Amino acid sequence: MKTILVADDNENNRYLLDKLLTGSGFKTLLAKNGAEALETARKQKPDLIIADILMPVMDGFELCRQWKADSSLKSIPFVVYTATYTEPKDEQLMLDLGADRFIIKPQQPEAIMEIIREVLEKAGASHTAGKPLGNEMESLRRYNSVLFSKLEHKFLELETEIKERGRAEENLYRVNRALKALSKINQTLLHADNELQFMHDVCRNIIEAGGYALAWIGLAENDGNKTVRPVAQYGYEEGFLDTLDITWADTERGRGPIGTCVRTGRPVVQNDILNDPNFIPWRENALKRGYASSAGLPLTQENGKVIGVLNVYAKEPNAFDEEELGLFKELADDSAYGITMLRMKKDYSAAVNELRNNYEKLKELDRMKSNFLSIISHELRTPVTVIKGYLAFLLKGVADELTPKQKAFLGIADSNVTRLTNVINELVDVSKIKAGILNIEKQDNNIVELLNDTVKDIEYIAQQKNITIEKEFGVDFLVLNVDRNKIHQAVSNLITNAVKFSPEYSAIKIGVRKEKTGKIRLPDGHNFKCGDCAEIYVQDKGDGIEQKYLKKIFEDFFQVEDANNRKHEGVGLGLSIVKKIVDAHGGAVWAESEGLGKGAIFRIVLPCR
Repeated sequence: MKTILVADDNENNRYLLDKLLTGSGFKTLLAKNGAEALETARKQKPDLIIADILMPVMDGFELCRQWKADSSLKSIPFVVYTATYTEPKDEQLMLDLGADRFIIKPQQPEAIMEIIREVLEKAGASHTAGKPLGNEMESLRRYNSVLFSKLEHKFLELETEIKERGRAEENLYRVNRALKALSKINQTLLHADNELQFMHDVCRNIIEAGGYALAWIGLAENDGNKTVRPVAQYGYEEGFLDTLDITWADTERGRGPIGTCVRTGRPVVQNDILNDPNFIPWRENALKRGYASSAGLPLTQENGKVIGVLNVYAKEPNAFDEEELGLFKELADDSAYGITMLRMKKDYSAAVNELRNNYEKLKELDRMKSNFLSIISHELRTPVTVIKGYLAFLLKGVADELTPKQKAFLGIADSNVTRLTNVINELVDVSKIKAGILNIEKQDNNIVELLNDTVKDIEYIAQQKNITIEKEFGVDFLVLNVDRNKIHQAVSNLITNAVKFSPEYSAIKIGVRKEKTGKIRLPDGHNFKCGDCAEIYVQDKGDGIEQKYLKKIFEDFFQVEDANNRKHEGVGLGLSIVKKIVDAHGGAVWAESEGLGKGAIFRIVLPCR
């Protein structure tokens, strides 16, 4: 088994060659540099050496020279395997020093093994010693020349690498300072509650985190001059903003970087203020303060409207590259978002305060209205009662015998006084409810009996229009815990309402049934916890109700008919009182109708005990 000595300072290269050679049936010796290779070879002679050139302690050139000068080693083939010294003069020097082959890295494993076998074969057949360079001084001169050339090349590479690394570090510094500013501004946004303070903090964070010279924010006004008005700044300014006089109009002072930024909605950068012709109107004052470059970033809302400009100045030229500018664009977008949110928050607070004030005013007006209704209704009730009493005396002939015509006139008067009394009673009820003094005194009542009594009390009104009231009671006995008088009033109002809107000689149905709560389609907002409930309904064949009015008819004073074309009496409080009574019992009331001319059905649902 032949032995091959591998000399290479790179551990990975030694490992790969070791695995390749041992896997191909060779024994290997490993050395980290030329000196170690010589020492190893003198102790245990190899059949071939494969060596790198660029190695510490002793490089490949010196190793080859000493190898070929050693009588015990000079006949052993010397193969160069290099990735650094690859020029023709490098190869020629190694061959002149006595190297048998010159291989440039990298090579395929098969190619390397083929060369090694070829060199070994040739060495075994010839039995000739290597041919070292004869002239020692010439060898040294050429070696120094190659070495100097390589050092010069490496120096240039190193110089280029240093410059590139410097540029990379500078770019990294710029990006990092922009990222720091962006992070600070996002943190500021989380806690901001004042627009001007937020804009000031944006400018401050840019200066403190980024080390720039000046940052300021100008808002684009929609006045006649299209002014860009500075509102916040931080950094070395020394009155610079007072000298700007900037507009975003398409004029001489509006075609500079800031005006252009507002008009186009795109960032504008001056990386050389000294020589940029667009900065001429402001150059002198900028240079006095040491500004060498600037960037203007539009503050753009989501709808695309530019509300202002964020301006950043640096003391060094070419301060803003593409990557940093991209971060500044994000920073400006976040700032614009913050300004927009703070304005919305301010507008929202103002709107809430206005609504709150209006609500309080409405509550006061409602209270005054309720007081007014209460006072008026009570003031009217006394004289109306007196009038009704005297009308009753007159109709009974207490004062004197009446003629038929007089009786008819007094009967009309009595009927209208009765109607006025009903209106006054409704006003009194509403005023009590509004004042929160609707007293509900619940007791167990048989709802069937209560409804029968209600129909009996109100039937005379229906008879005046020849309307029949049909009872559809699904139960004979059903106890509910309710205020008898209030439920009587609510059902009476529904029957009276049905009579009012029904034609003569028609029929009205009133019914009651016991049902499981889940089987009744309750209106939105109602959810009974009890298992059973009682459903009361009043159905007529009258005028019907449009869908859009089915909920509004339960509001105070609401009437479907236009005031100028009203055919039916009333002030629009009957159904409102019904709803308030039912609500006070924890129930629900609603109306159903298929439209005008198709009648209506009113349903009351009350929880059972």
